[in-house]
Amino acid sequence: VMANARVTEKTIEFCPDNALARWHESPDTSRFKTLVEALDKKGEEMKVSSGKALAESLTRLRGHKEAATIKALAIRCMKLAKYCCTVESADHSLSHFALNLPLYTHFTSPIRRYADLVVHRVLKCALEIEGMVNKAIRDGVPEDE
Repeated sequence: VMANARVTEKTIEFCPDNALARWHESPDTSRFKTLVEALDKKGEEMKVSSGKALAESLTRLRGHKEAATIKALAIRCMKLAKYCCTVESADHSLSHFALNLPLYTHFTSPIRRYADLVVHRVLKCALEIEGMVNKAIRDGVPEDE
């Protein structure tokens, strides 16, 4: 997960208009109402005010006999994650709610997803640009160039 987040940072840094992020917007918390109320009746608390709060609640409930069902129901309450080119993200954040990360993309399975292949290509370009920038800094390129 952290490798995926770091790749997103790197591609945005050096290819800001062409990076591909996996955007997962915050859900409408009212969609969790039934689940939260059912758990409350069983004496369990589930917080859904943020990705962090939800993750902490699910971690705390791991030992519950219905943990798998609770997690599945929580996932169904969320919106679907989408791919977004960074140049198209001016009207929303690129954060990933479920992972509680400010930036995320899929990078690690280019065999399974075309989007991963795109990310690999953009990362390759970003690393080449970074290399050129670092070389220019090392070689002392004049500021006016």
